[in-house]
Amino acid sequence: MWVPFKQHLLNEIQKFGQRLDDIERKLKQIMATLNDVQAAVTAEDTVVDSAIALLQGLAAQIAALAPNPAAIDALAADVTAKTQQLADAVAANTTPTAGTGP
Repeated sequence: MWVPFKQHLLNEIQKFGQRLDDIERKLKQIMATLNDVQAAVTAEDTVVDSAIALLQGLAAQIAALAPNPAAIDALAADVTAKTQQLADAVAANTTPTAGTGP
């Protein structure tokens, strides 16, 4: 009478252990995904911070300009080039979503 009960109990303990193993595997997957998201956010923050620094630098250059058409033209060309670089970088690192585009 005790032998079948012990066997049943051991089987249930093994099932419980397997369930715990499954939970542990799933938690590791979740943590790996979370780490990927954190890395992506950090990279995005770096890009955003760089764009802010660029814009602040351009604003300082504009504020420092005396009425000098050549300096203004050079700054305008620089702004245009940097704007295109930023637009290209954003486009290259943006995944299209369904329903967007022409």
